[in-house]
Amino acid sequence: MVVCQRCGTENPEGSQYCGGCGRPLKIFPKIKKKEKEPKKPESELKIQIFLVIIIVALIVLATQIASLPKM
Repeated sequence: MVVCQRCGTENPEGSQYCGGCGRPLKIFPKIKKKEKEPKKPESELKIQIFLVIIIVALIVLATQIASLPKM
């Protein structure tokens, strides 16, 4: 079935004009929807966040050690 954009009448496949209002029926090719990127598992996200926190803590620790007076 082809539905008329103007009046909503359902027309048989292959129809060139609407049986309800006479408007030419434009048949648009189906467009494939872009597939969404699959979500990362929650556990993988938690691991990434944990690693970022560890790296930041190591950087802070290294700057603190570097600023200590040398003996």
